[in-house]
Amino acid sequence: MKVVVVGAGPAGCMAAIEACKRGADVVVVEHRWPPRGICAGGVILSRAKRYGIDESLFASSLVTRVKTIAMHSPSGYVAEFKVNGSVIVVDRMEFDAFLREKAADAGAVFHKSKALSVERNVVRTRHGRINFDKLVVATGSPRRLPGLPRRRIRPDDAYICVQTTVEHKPEHDIEIYFGHHVAPRGYAWVFAQRKRRLSKVGLGVPASLGFYAVKFLKRLARMERVRALGKIEAKALYLTEPARKVSHGNVLFAGDSIPSTRPPGGAGIVEAMASGRMAGRCAVSEEDYERMWWDTLGREIAVGYKLKTVLTELDDCGFDVLVRMLRR
Repeated sequence: MKVVVVGAGPAGCMAAIEACKRGADVVVVEHRWPPRGICAGGVILSRAKRYGIDESLFASSLVTRVKTIAMHSPSGYVAEFKVNGSVIVVDRMEFDAFLREKAADAGAVFHKSKALSVERNVVRTRHGRINFDKLVVATGSPRRLPGLPRRRIRPDDAYICVQTTVEHKPEHDIEIYFGHHVAPRGYAWVFAQRKRRLSKVGLGVPASLGFYAVKFLKRLARMERVRALGKIEAKALYLTEPARKVSHGNVLFAGDSIPSTRPPGGAGIVEAMASGRMAGRCAVSEEDYERMWWDTLGREIAVGYKLKTVLTELDDCGFDVLVRMLRR
């Protein structure tokens, strides 16, 4: 059996590894080399364990074992939480590189080209055509390839995230900020990379406010007393209701091509890995991928989406009350 995977992020690499383990010939198509993405790098280890993902996969790219998290309300109330290492921060570029090496060691062949369209059992790329028996689409975006059904995204579910890396040592390992002054209808974050004395500083706001995202980021930097910003990266993020349809014939969708990012916080590394692993398994075994995805991720994303709809309607007073309650 020949399995083609489009996308070499966490979802695509996990799909490739799993399909190779089950004896398939795997080709991974990726046009960005190395693949890149904006990501704070947070991983909840208990969630990874629940999805059957080995904690050792994160060891080589670990930059912070989180001990404390702080949530800041618009009026300055702070709720602190001790997590004692149950949350970690990884360097996303190093982590992705590690997974690509794992996929190559498992037997996957990498085709460095842009996938242009899907025609029956063929993926057309800029450098040729690749036949497949099963296709796993893990492109990191619900904007799917021509020839595949598109998923409609509600405008309220589309967000713009901006982030930069700075020399900064925050008081807590993770700082979360709420409020219309810094991230209206979203939130801002500071993720410490303790081993490098750096921090990821970023925020996410609805796409309708994307024009002002950099302005909000600079305001957050002033609040954190960051002297100089690094290169600012931007990315679209989709916090949607869980999809009921995650396959189309012999095509399986994984990661953010579904999307599988978890509302309301936007966590996605572990979720992408889990969906990719399931897609790679089902591509070879013929198990029911849609039911497996729904039972593992879909139900949890549905709960998170309902929580997101509540939180996005809170005003600054509402976030003050929320953080004050969490302090107790």
